[in-house]
Amino acid sequence: MDDFIVIGWPEIQKYMELEGFEENTALITPNPYLGIDSSTYLVDKNWYNSVELN
Repeated sequence: MDDFIVIGWPEIQKYMELEGFEENTALITPNPYLGIDSSTYLVDKNWYNSVELN
């Protein structure tokens, strides 16, 4: 099972141009009950860790 983290706007901008972004993220539909605004993504934790180490 994959682990994911949630990254919102504007922090997600840092990752949008990186290789693998589309394959390793999923846009979360805005949900005010969960405090999720627009442009919030689920991000594969393994991919996130690999790009943060570079």
